[in-house]
Amino acid sequence: MHAPPLSLERLLHALSLQGAPNETPKANRAAYLVRWNPPDSNFVKLNVDGASTDAGMAGTGGILRASDGHFLAAFARHIYHSSNNVAELWAIRDGLKLASSLGMKRLVVESDSKYAVNVCKGLLHGTWLCI
Repeated sequence: MHAPPLSLERLLHALSLQGAPNETPKANRAAYLVRWNPPDSNFVKLNVDGASTDAGMAGTGGILRASDGHFLAAFARHIYHSSNNVAELWAIRDGLKLASSLGMKRLVVESDSKYAVNVCKGLLHGTWLCI
C-alpha cells in the first residue's frame, strides 16, 4: 500500500503545528560524499537543507536547477529557534513555495533528511503538539 502523495497544503499544515520531532543523536551520524544527479529532462530539481545549532538557532536553504545543471533560483533564511527536523521540513516547504511561485510544475525534490522525506511520503507522522 502506497502513501498518498504529499500536498503542499498537508506540509503547510504539519509545519503550522509545533513540536520537537525525534532527532538522531549526533554520535550516530556518519559523513559521506554526495554527488548531484540531474533529474530527467524537462524536470527541475530542488535540493534543500535545514539545520539548527545546539542552542536551537535554525535556518533553511535550497537551490532550483534545470536538468542540465543550470542555476534557476535559490533561497535561504533564518527561522529562529527550531529543531533540525523542523528546519528540514521548512526547507522543503520554502522550496516548494518558490518553485510554485515561478510556475515550475515538473519538480524533483531532494533532501538529506530521512525524517523529512518520510514525513512527506506519509510514512511518518511528526510528534507535533497542537496548541
